[in-house]
Amino acid sequence: MRRENHFSTQNDFRTGIFSKLFFVFSIVLVIFLIFIAGIGTLFSNETNGVIGFIVGLYHSPVMDILLAFLIITVGLGGILYFFKKQFAKLDEISKEVEDEMDSEVET
Repeated sequence: MRRENHFSTQNDFRTGIFSKLFFVFSIVLVIFLIFIAGIGTLFSNETNGVIGFIVGLYHSPVMDILLAFLIITVGLGGILYFFKKQFAKLDEISKEVEDEMDSEVET
């Protein structure tokens, strides 16, 4: 007789979706950081308009904060990807155990 499962092994708490979301957000942050750094180094003497604002961002602590967010998002994406792979392995193991239990009950 099979036990009733209260928790499905196929439920991975959407870790795959969240890991992809964190990786995409980190790619956007990398592009934004490269853009700010490129503009900041090319136009280092400009102080007016939008270019002056971007140069100001380049010389402010905003770059350090964005870099910290980049590290955090890549780390969280990696951790969630690892959890996704572990849930997939757990699902394989549970299917093997259920198949063995079903074959033992039939004989």
